[in-house]
Amino acid sequence: MIALDELGFGESEKPRIHFDADVLARSALRFLDALGIRPAAVVGASLGGHVAARMAAIDPNRVSRLVLMDSSGYGDPGDPPPPAMPADPHTLDEQKTILRILLYDQKRVTEALVKQRLAAHLKSGDAYTRAHFQSPAEPLPPLLYAITAPTLLIWGKHDRLVPLVAACRFRRNIREATMVVIDAAAHVPQMEQPAAFNSTLVEFLKGHQITDESVQYCNSTR
Repeated sequence: MIALDELGFGESEKPRIHFDADVLARSALRFLDALGIRPAAVVGASLGGHVAARMAAIDPNRVSRLVLMDSSGYGDPGDPPPPAMPADPHTLDEQKTILRILLYDQKRVTEALVKQRLAAHLKSGDAYTRAHFQSPAEPLPPLLYAITAPTLLIWGKHDRLVPLVAACRFRRNIREATMVVIDAAAHVPQMEQPAAFNSTLVEFLKGHQITDESVQYCNSTR
């Protein structure tokens, strides 16, 4: 398993270029080329989910299985605006605001976690990337029909940043998709409910049948 810091983030190189999800997707595909990995199971969360979906759409033969976790990229103009969240936190209060939005269980937002996440963010030095990140010229939704990989949509039930309606849209447009909802979790179910999240992920990656929950959650969504 490889955990990749996307171009411009974390410990990866941070060139002074235009950044969008398409740039990151093509960069990740070149990363797989450099390692000689073909095909790969690709897992992405939030913006990483948007990137992973683009990878699978750009070159369907490169992605054997796709997992989108609370993925961005499929909003709708009629959706309520997401909660205001600092894009580049520099204070403990700003970092606390982010964590309160990302997490369902507010007791998890401890002083230690706030300090740890802020320190990691400041160390990453990705202010330029965040300031220059734009929407890609080609929106994601029309590309989803090109995805052929079996796809798992795994979402926190109480996500306020990318709500369940987005998962339902992905489910409708990806031909071989299964949707699983994690209760008592918001935008980071892998952090709040790791046992439920990991067991579902492992079963899917092994090729086992996963019960699709879209009928339960998507009947009334746009």
